[in-house]
Amino acid sequence: MDFTAFQNIRDRLCTFESKFDPQSISYNLIEMRLPAPLSQDEQRQIESIAISAYCAVGCRDYARLDIRLRDGIFYVLDINPNADISPDTSLAMAAEVAGLSYGHLASLLINLAAERHPKFGLHGEKHKKVFS
Repeated sequence: MDFTAFQNIRDRLCTFESKFDPQSISYNLIEMRLPAPLSQDEQRQIESIAISAYCAVGCRDYARLDIRLRDGIFYVLDINPNADISPDTSLAMAAEVAGLSYGHLASLLINLAAERHPKFGLHGEKHKKVFS
């Protein structure tokens, strides 16, 4: 999300209004940019930071991380290990940019959860290749 339309740093928040109120200024001025316009170096940095934060919190299967880039430094603001996966959410949109259709994303999440089931869990090399 691009907040550069807001001069006051206090206005650079993703609020309820900015997400759901088409009449609000923030809804209309916050720009969604997928993929984020990052250099290759910034892309490598954010991937490393996101993976480290994801693992540090103990997430599994999926999570949505809110990371802010300011003055060349990435800041992890929030890690949501149970983010909304509705088709119109940033998580679903980001998955699509990464090459996963909404159906494929849902199927992947279901299969990852099923794999952990103590009785019906999926095991074996054939299944593991799907997630490689």
